Amino acid sequence: GRMASQSSVHVLSRVWVKTSNLKWLPGTVEGVADRDLVIRLENGEKMTLPRGSDSISQRTPANMEAVDNLTSLPDLDEPNMLHSLCVRYMQDKIYTSTGPILVCMNPWRDLQLYSQQTLMNYRRKKSHEVPPHVFGIAESAFSNLQTERKDQTILVSGDSGSGKTESTKFMMQYLAAVAHHTAVSSNTETRVLQCNPVLEAFGNAKTL
Repeated sequence: GRMASQSSVHVLSRVWVKTSNLKWLPGTVEGVADRDLVIRLENGEKMTLPRGSDSISQRTPANMEAVDNLTSLPDLDEPNMLHSLCVRYMQDKIYTSTGPILVCMNPWRDLQLYSQQTLMNYRRKKSHEVPPHVFGIAESAFSNLQTERKDQTILVSGDSGSGKTESTKFMMQYLAAVAHHTAVSSNTETRVLQCNPVLEAFGNAKTL
């Protein structure tokens, strides 16, 4: 991926600085020397670090912090990606794309994102035409299944409690709904919904 460059860092540049406890803190460049950067962190602390240090990363412009797709970030690195996800999460935007991958952050509350109207808004839409959503992933798989006539696979991964089972159920909900509205046999809708108890069993099983 694209990594942040320090070649354009100058006085007043917004940067991230990695501290000794591996946290990235925001700061601003106050001085530039031949080999060093003088940085004032937002907590008031002042630091001098060598140019080219792995502990410094240029920050994304404020107007690009909440992009739908992380690949749109000017600097695709750890602090900018994490900050973008955090900004979106605080705006209740729990879904973020990174290329063909969908990142979901569990909100631990109902954000009313899965209504029938929302579901139908993703029907026959390309990923760039609608905001990132688990319905978009399901639509992509269903569309490819129809056009390519090949089996499709959706990989859902994450830590325990991250929402894998719920995400899978929402995708099954989408597939069942679009199967009902297409020439696909109505038996398909029933078979899709009957998968839920099996998915629940896997979701509730102990992780070894």
